[in-house]
Amino acid sequence: MKYLLPLFAFLVIRSCGNSESSESEKVKFELVGYFKSPTKLRYYTFAVQTSLNLDNPLEFEEFKKQVSQHGSKQTNTAGQITACFYYETIEGTPDITTLNATQANKTAHDYKPILAYWNLGNGNNNLIERP
Repeated sequence: MKYLLPLFAFLVIRSCGNSESSESEKVKFELVGYFKSPTKLRYYTFAVQTSLNLDNPLEFEEFKKQVSQHGSKQTNTAGQITACFYYETIEGTPDITTLNATQANKTAHDYKPILAYWNLGNGNNNLIERP
């Protein structure tokens, strides 16, 4: 009996953990690369799995909504830029972790993301298609 409570607590915590899936489970995000400068400029690269048909305009709008919500939840320092890049496959998603800021930004763009979510650090956000 004394082992059941810790086991139950572990299972509850695990099930409520930081999931990288949308609530509807239509879009899943996998972090592949992360860069943070000494001034707290941040770049993230995510591979995306989705059951949505991205060629369908209505489903692409739903996808954009899910990406925007996901991007808005990423760590940001007030006054600093955070950019999240989203790619169609894990193989096509760059790992920018060991690069400098210029290389990370260039590489993230060169790999042709589907979408990029920019938190500009001043209260403004942009969601850009095929940046």
